Amino acid sequence: MTTQAVGNYMTHVADGGDAAVTTHQASTGTAVSAWTDIQSPNNAIYQSGEGDAVSEVNHQAYQVSTGRLDAQSWQTSGTESRADVSATVHYSPSDNLYSASATNNYYGAYSDQQGSQAHEVHQDQSAMTHARAEVYGGNMWNVAAQGTAVANNTDLQNAGGSMDVINDQHQGGNVQSQAYISAYEYGTADVSASGIGNRLAAGNNDVTLHLDNTQISDGGVDVTASFDGNTGYDSYISAEAYGNQALAYACAECKADVNVNSTQVNNGDVNATSTVNVTQGRSIVSSARAVGNSATYYVSGGK
Repeated sequence: MTTQAVGNYMTHVADGGDAAVTTHQASTGTAVSAWTDIQSPNNAIYQSGEGDAVSEVNHQAYQVSTGRLDAQSWQTSGTESRADVSATVHYSPSDNLYSASATNNYYGAYSDQQGSQAHEVHQDQSAMTHARAEVYGGNMWNVAAQGTAVANNTDLQNAGGSMDVINDQHQGGNVQSQAYISAYEYGTADVSASGIGNRLAAGNNDVTLHLDNTQISDGGVDVTASFDGNTGYDSYISAEAYGNQALAYACAECKADVNVNSTQVNNGDVNATSTVNVTQGRSIVSSARAVGNSATYYVSGGK
């Protein structure tokens, strides 16, 4: 069961030719919300159980094949993005996965062949981004809950050709990500929550990568992952929170030409909490990570 809500949506394909695109997306509505609710308190799910909720206020996606893309984009959101998943299951001798993903501004591009890309991206967000996945189980053999919230997300992947990126992101609204599982009996329980104010990923499996990146996080990030179990085996709980996160790379074997100018400023509180309560279990792996600014730039591998 999947529920998806999107405020503004745009896709563009450049196949065997060149494209120049200028776009503006703005949202001032109250909320873009997706909610998935699965209730089976007295019954069983024998094969597999999966429930997802995805909310995005502004969405732009590009695909490039044997051509060139020159794109300029402005995305602004004063709208809350909210994704909630709730599941109650009495018994399930199978895999169960319940995930909630909330994004305010998303901008992505992908090329599977030679396709040069040039992007100028401006993202501004001022309302809350909230994701919560919760599971209440009786006897669950393998169960997972995942919550992911990102205020501004730029994701660019290039298979070949040049990549030039100007990325400008400002997060003004709070980011909240929560994941929770309660199971009376369990085999494996996996609870993970992640929240990011501003996220950039730019990868080129070729020579040229030029990046000018500015990320300002003011709204704060709060992430919690929790598990309550009575009797079971293995539990894995992780919470990760970032104010600003950037990752970029190019091909080392191609004698990469990488030029990066990056500025990250985090002014908000960044909190990550991982909580476990188990009466009897075999193993517990729990981690919490909170980072104001994270940047990784490298050259690696080959074509």
